[in-house]
Amino acid sequence: MATEFLEVINRAAATLDGNIADDALSLDVGVGEGVLFPVAYPFHITIEDEILSCTNVAGDTLTVVRAQQGTVAVAHLTGVDVQLRITAKSISDLNTAVNALEVKEFFVPATCGEGGEPELSSYGDYGTVDIGANTYAAFVIFRVPHDFTTLTSAEFVIIPEGTEGASNIDIFSDYAAEGEAYNANSESEEAATYGLTDDQII
Repeated sequence: MATEFLEVINRAAATLDGNIADDALSLDVGVGEGVLFPVAYPFHITIEDEILSCTNVAGDTLTVVRAQQGTVAVAHLTGVDVQLRITAKSISDLNTAVNALEVKEFFVPATCGEGGEPELSSYGDYGTVDIGANTYAAFVIFRVPHDFTTLTSAEFVIIPEGTEGASNIDIFSDYAAEGEAYNANSESEEAATYGLTDDQII
């Protein structure tokens, strides 16, 4: 779900026109000052130590929800400042959205096979390689997309076509930075044992 940001505008500062109680759900600002605030909602305003959420502006009257962002609803006297400030929520919402953009994934189907002529196959819309004997191997070859800053992890999907109590699966990985030999770095996980169940992805 996309982050829903608060509306903002520059230099939105007004004065409270009339006292408000701690349970008031609307307030007036000075004559002509309503136009200083955004025309879309919600946005947060600050009156003294209280943050309020504004859900509508009609002329110089603001409809509000009280006690936002952990503040407490209190009475306010006429003449105090009513300001739209950058608050903690605006920054935390931005951080959340940026972090979500940084976590990206991409899928690469099995590229080819080796040993005993394993067959290229498919599982739904995904390309696969059948490795039906212990001499078979499947290869996944790819470049990290240019819009990725780095690759932090890789996961392999195995789809058994039968049931077997325990199977040893060896995984070998060669990787390199741009301009390096393809096998400049290597990692492996050998003889990892998995219980296989027909058509149950591991």
